[in-house]
Amino acid sequence: MSEGSEAQSSASAADASGQKPTKRRVSITAATGIFVAVLGVIGTLPGLKSYADNRVHGLWASWLLLAAGLLVLFGAILLIMHVRAMIASLGDKTWDVLARILAGVIPFVALLGVIFAGIDIKDAVAEPVPAALTTVQLAVGSENVPFFTDPEVQQVFRGNGYNVQVTGFGSRELASKNFATSKPKYDAVVPSSQIAASQLEDMAPFKGQPEIALFRSPLVLATYSTIASCLQSLGIVSQSQGIWWFSVANYLTAVADKWDWSMCPSSVAPLTGRILVSTTNPQCSNSGEIFMADASYVAHHGLVVADPGTATEVGDDLAPLVKEQGYMEYTTNLVLQDYLVEGVDYTPMAVIYEAQFLGEKITQPGAMNSQQGVKMVLMYLTPNIFSQRMLIPFPGDSAGAAVGHLVADNPQLEQLAQEKYGFRYSDPVEFSKIIRSHGITVPLEITQGKAPDPTILGDIINAADPGPAGNDPAC
Repeated sequence: MSEGSEAQSSASAADASGQKPTKRRVSITAATGIFVAVLGVIGTLPGLKSYADNRVHGLWASWLLLAAGLLVLFGAILLIMHVRAMIASLGDKTWDVLARILAGVIPFVALLGVIFAGIDIKDAVAEPVPAALTTVQLAVGSENVPFFTDPEVQQVFRGNGYNVQVTGFGSRELASKNFATSKPKYDAVVPSSQIAASQLEDMAPFKGQPEIALFRSPLVLATYSTIASCLQSLGIVSQSQGIWWFSVANYLTAVADKWDWSMCPSSVAPLTGRILVSTTNPQCSNSGEIFMADASYVAHHGLVVADPGTATEVGDDLAPLVKEQGYMEYTTNLVLQDYLVEGVDYTPMAVIYEAQFLGEKITQPGAMNSQQGVKMVLMYLTPNIFSQRMLIPFPGDSAGAAVGHLVADNPQLEQLAQEKYGFRYSDPVEFSKIIRSHGITVPLEITQGKAPDPTILGDIINAADPGPAGNDPAC
């Protein structure tokens, strides 16, 4: 700036205020300019955040924020220019350097605000603004809650226009609940098995409603290497190509003959009492119910129990599987937690879902290597009954059905269900590859048993351990 210009600026600064500026007045004006500039930046920052988060807000909001931010930034620039003139009139070189810095930084920040607000407007114009989310309430088997509430799963739901909220139930409790009065609250139910789904289909208001198959998981036995060695020596389990197989038939023989842990080597010496697997209460929970269905198929020599009389006989034979356990948890999640936390002394063998074991192994690989220094082992029941997750919408509820089809068909949700939670879809080879990438080997083929009609299965369970389904105190 020339001497004449500086003198003119100095005179202008003095004329505007009526007196020669002081350093105190310059400081106050500079601070005001900085404060106003910060307000302007804050006004344009939502554009930056919206762009960084890959989200867009309403177009009108972008324009409003941009206009307000630019107006305030323009005022800040005018103030800083005035401060520059005031400092020039002081003739102080240190303050002159400060003024030059302020005069350069503030416009630069203003320019950034303009750029990012412009990007936000561009995104808002290019991408349609999402409509308000449709809330969908699901009543689900408790084992399904972690998947439906997973943040990544929820993000996919929201991206497709749905706010999915879930309430967990024990599956037997779910199948016995009177949903005829629950339509205002729920849009669909997600039982954890075909058995529970069949029970619901026989009830109002689900008669004639289509079932939407989601994903599935077989029953497995979560145990430990010392237990596996013992059971192998007793002929209850075998190992092939790195996969452990638990013979349900041989286990039923061991229970009928009252085998106990004293028959095992000293490595499991702390264990006492009968050799029994821990299951959920079959009056409350899907996994316990399916295990009883599988056991009934084996106990009836590979035939499906088809009449009430046979159901009572088979149930009486299977009573020790239930009664000898004592207290039983009402959801599989609690059985899994007992296995993970309490260890081999408390839960030597736990019947859970494959997906639960794999999900823990994938997300917590270190924690699933061993418990109390003993290696954790996964075994597959043979024969086995798959737990097929189903979604049944209420009549006329298109939103509930749409969420079901999303879970069944959306590639992102299928990937999350398999890679993060260990659920199976229709392609066992693809599933095996996904799980193998985590260092886990799973069988491609599993010998399957057959479950009886839900009413007959209820007779079997009641004969083994009487109690009204869904109303057992433990539920």
